[in-house]
Amino acid sequence: MQINTVGQAGAGAMDEAWAFAAQCLARFRDAPRWSDPDRILLDFGTDWARIVRCFLRDFRVENISCQ
Repeated sequence: MQINTVGQAGAGAMDEAWAFAAQCLARFRDAPRWSDPDRILLDFGTDWARIVRCFLRDFRVENISCQ
């Protein structure tokens, strides 16, 4: 199922997720509220949390919402 929706599965899918997360973080760090410890991350995807788990070091768990 994952291969059909994202094109990869397993380690390849996670490598792709980490690369995307790194690009996002580079842009997030330029945001005015980046230093706010209560910043919020909204992930709206397919609920596998493939990408959102890459942000666990940068956001409080209670401030991560998966929709």
